[in-house]
Amino acid sequence: MPARIRKRYDGTESDVLINGQFYTYNELAEASGITYKAITNRLGKRPFVTDRDLVPVREAKRRDYSARKKLTSAFEDRCETVMNKWLRKPL
Repeated sequence: MPARIRKRYDGTESDVLINGQFYTYNELAEASGITYKAITNRLGKRPFVTDRDLVPVREAKRRDYSARKKLTSAFEDRCETVMNKWLRKPL
């Protein structure tokens, strides 16, 4: 049976976890209130865990939506968008 995977916690917001200590997925899931599967999906192959990784799902989605910028197109930046707006105006 393979050894349990342990990840180093690099954070300051948890009352249960200690910065610099190593924890298994089960210990991280129990301390943060997130399922085992969610922890494994968030961490992947990274050797460390941050406070952002341990945020519950509903709060994580709320934070991501508020920080997200509105993009007009994946192929245009802001300058090209303004230029197109003015070039399309009739003379």
